[in-house]
Amino acid sequence: MKRIVCIALSIGLLAGCASLSNTAKIYRENWAASYNHGELMFFNGHKDMRLVVHGVSGGGSRPEYVAALREAMIGSHPGLTINFTETPKGEGAEAPTRIVVQADAAIAVTARTVCQSSGPVATQRPGNAPELLFAYCKRDRELSSLRLQLAAGSRPGDAAFDDAVGLATHRLLPLMDPLNKSQGCLSDC
Repeated sequence: MKRIVCIALSIGLLAGCASLSNTAKIYRENWAASYNHGELMFFNGHKDMRLVVHGVSGGGSRPEYVAALREAMIGSHPGLTINFTETPKGEGAEAPTRIVVQADAAIAVTARTVCQSSGPVATQRPGNAPELLFAYCKRDRELSSLRLQLAAGSRPGDAAFDDAVGLATHRLLPLMDPLNKSQGCLSDC
């Protein structure tokens, strides 16, 4: 009887581990020493922010893909609301900041390359899991970046895609500077 229980438990644990491989993963998170959430809010809070999208990952047409990205990103970060759009208006059109999303960027491609490029960069070989490189750029400098590997079967507009892109946006634009070890303390804490 103990043997049957142990086998059933082992099978259950293995099934649980197998399901973990079907989730989105965020990796290669980077922040520049000059990252400042206050500056992000100054330029883009309650305004439009340029969203530059290169490529389509996970299927669908480009307009649907960009719309799904925008919807998942808006409201997924701390601070004032930002309207991510490919065609910013008003003060947002003049802001030096933008978010660049490169679909299926080759692993050797850095956010710095994406920020300095005016077009798409090298992509991965077909067959790899869909992946997005997010970069928060100020002019041609990277202020923060991360890579998001989407869950298998995730499609633009579905809950898994929206949750993953929302989390990536939240991690890309954190409220507290991740490099600030004092966590905002002005004196010894």
